[in-house]
Amino acid sequence: EISACLVGSEMCIRDSIRCVSPDCPAQLERHIINFVGRDAMDIKGFGTVYIEELVRRGFLQDIADIYSLKKHREELIEQGIIGKEKNTDKLLDAIENSKNNEPFRLLTGFGIQNVGKAAAKAIMRQFKSIDALAKADREQLLEVNDIGEVSAECILDYFASEKNQKILERLREYGLTMELAEDDTVGDLLAGLTIVVT
Repeated sequence: EISACLVGSEMCIRDSIRCVSPDCPAQLERHIINFVGRDAMDIKGFGTVYIEELVRRGFLQDIADIYSLKKHREELIEQGIIGKEKNTDKLLDAIENSKNNEPFRLLTGFGIQNVGKAAAKAIMRQFKSIDALAKADREQLLEVNDIGEVSAECILDYFASEKNQKILERLREYGLTMELAEDDTVGDLLAGLTIVVT
């Protein structure tokens, strides 16, 4: 099934794979669905219906806007987008708690092509922080076991984008975890090993 929508002066072609325009509302919705999903930020209760409505009403224009929703609490309750006070506060609390997630979840949530959960974990073990990753060059990226030429190019393109840099800065200001905790780094030394005691 192929459909099209007009976004500004550009025609946005939407098919069963993905929309080609970054400004297409359908692509934004899918991006946010990925961001809040179980493999990424795992924000429980943040369903597709809520996301579609929040995008449609202009509350969400990028992933960073998720963390500004608490400023619109009264408006959200009044409009009944998420429900009454109890449901709205429950979701806003879940969003707030997600700020403490491990940084690999944030990296997964960025939705960089060819960078899934497993690759994001490997990348964070190598670079320790999102900021260090953002400054990495191709050679440094290729040192990560799960990263090949195509994935490295996707990562470089993502962090080269001025729009993505601004989103990253806003996420930092909202207090999301961007760096591996020291105990996480130590724990990774044993990741994937099977230890037999006799």
